[in-house]
Amino acid sequence: MDRPVELVPLLCIKCSTPVPAGVDERAWVCANCGQGLVLDEITGLKPLDIYYSALIPSHQTGRPFWMAEGKVTLKRETYGSSGKSGREGEEFWSVPRKFFVPAFSCSLEDMLRLGMDYLVRPPDLNPGPPVSFQPVTLSTEDFPAAAEFVVVALEAGRKDKIRKLDFNLELSTPCLWILP
Repeated sequence: MDRPVELVPLLCIKCSTPVPAGVDERAWVCANCGQGLVLDEITGLKPLDIYYSALIPSHQTGRPFWMAEGKVTLKRETYGSSGKSGREGEEFWSVPRKFFVPAFSCSLEDMLRLGMDYLVRPPDLNPGPPVSFQPVTLSTEDFPAAAEFVVVALEAGRKDKIRKLDFNLELSTPCLWILP
C-alpha cells in the first residue's frame, strides 16, 4: 500500500524555530539561536559545527566547503616512467591532507579546480565571525565521492603517464567551513 507523501517542517533542534529551506539545500544556521544544522536523509536534522574564515569581509557572502582530514593510500602504475616523477604521487600522499569540497552549487570543473587547489595549498583556517553564505547544496553523504574524484583528478594531472590507479581514501567526519 502506498503511503501519501508527508511534508514535515524543519525546526531548529535547539530552539524549535522554523528553518526556511530551499529545495536543494542541505545545511543551515538557525536565524534565532545560531545553531548549525545539517539534514541527514535518514534521521532528519542534526547539529553541525560551522566555522567561518577570518578572511571574509563582513559585507561579503562566504562560500561553504565541506572539510575533512583524509589519508590516501595509493598504488600507481605508469607507462615507461621511472625515477622521481613516478613517485611524486606517493610522496604527496605520504602525509594526511585536508580535503575541501565546495558545498555550494558549482560546475564539475570548478568543484575539481577548487578541491585540488585547496588540497595542494590549504586555505588559512583562522576562525572569524559569522557571515552569510551561499546555500549548502552538496550533502555530507556525497562528500566522500567528491573527495575521491578530486584524488583521481589530481593524479590524472601529474606529468607522468598514468596507466592504472588504485587508492583508498579514509576521511574524518566533515565539518563546514565558510571561506572567501
